[in-house]
Amino acid sequence: MKIAVLEVECHAEVLRATFQLFSRLIDFEITILTTLEIFEESGINLDSEKSFSLELKSSKESDKEFLRRNVDKINKHDYLLINTLQRKFNVYNKLHLKLPILIRVHNSNFYWSHNFQDKKLSLSNIRVLIKEFYRFEFLQRKKFLDKVDCFLFPSSQTLNYAKKQFNINTNNIQLFPLNFQGDTTLLNKVLSKSKTIVIPGKVDPLRKDFTLIEQFVKLLSTSQLNYVLDLVFLGVNDINHNQNFIKKLKSHTTNNLNIISFTDTLNAEVYQSYFQIADIVICPMFTHTVFQLSKEIYGKTKVSGGVNDAIHFSKLCFVPLSYSVDDELNEQIISFNSAEDLMNKVFSCLDETYSFPILKDDSYYSQTKQLEIIQSLFK
Repeated sequence: MKIAVLEVECHAEVLRATFQLFSRLIDFEITILTTLEIFEESGINLDSEKSFSLELKSSKESDKEFLRRNVDKINKHDYLLINTLQRKFNVYNKLHLKLPILIRVHNSNFYWSHNFQDKKLSLSNIRVLIKEFYRFEFLQRKKFLDKVDCFLFPSSQTLNYAKKQFNINTNNIQLFPLNFQGDTTLLNKVLSKSKTIVIPGKVDPLRKDFTLIEQFVKLLSTSQLNYVLDLVFLGVNDINHNQNFIKKLKSHTTNNLNIISFTDTLNAEVYQSYFQIADIVICPMFTHTVFQLSKEIYGKTKVSGGVNDAIHFSKLCFVPLSYSVDDELNEQIISFNSAEDLMNKVFSCLDETYSFPILKDDSYYSQTKQLEIIQSLFK
């Protein structure tokens, strides 16, 4: 069975998870088509993987040139798995693809809601709108999605929301999370005199609730900590306003409370190393967000990358109450409704060394189940 895996846009972590799954299966030949930047960020090592081949897009090539150069090779495969598709649908419509196509869904409203949803037009959104109309991107997107044989949804919540909201052929959808529970030896940490809390993702006031974060830090600074606590903002902090926010937070540090942040983009090794030592992950996102011109809802039309990483690294994760969580994850992904509630729940888990059960093999977030899904999809 020959499968072409395409990722030329952004999700290195999804490409890595896809590779990890396919590398555990025999009778599959995989061609990865991606960029050098994404491939390096993924941390994939193909040196001893005889069933994998790699096609890299050159820095001088456009997506259009890269895809046209490889379309004949893609068509020699049995399936095409597109990990991310969020742009240039007109290019894909002209490729004359002759094989079944599967696409991972990252933003449901962007794919299927035909209403213009973002009423507040920033300059960047106006540019996007002009490009959309100039290229007839709305029509091109619908035209290509009509050719797709199967849509892979990242959670039960996003799949069920799409079934209710959009006229989707239920024969062409499959629950297939973007990641799986990884090293479960990280579930139970030895009691130590230091603790680590990770807040993953870019430090961005449009995506993260800065007010809640500041309230949480203030509560931490006035608490009687009997251990050293590192609060790590695990994402780039590259804008003056955001740097000022971190500086303000650092004014609340104490002998037992440290705040760690980064001004440069993190490589995969550093990012993963902090996740591995983390006791707790906090994802204080605004659940309502905008992707291009579509309003998206975390937990309903898309999932959080930070939550996916928490699942993969077997970490306890806290999310806002408005974030919809799949039932099988409700002991690992815990909701909070305020800074005070978050602090109380975090302290309870840290003090009692809270642990959650290892997922059963029939869980869609287990590696075993996802391997079964692959074998049922690609046959």
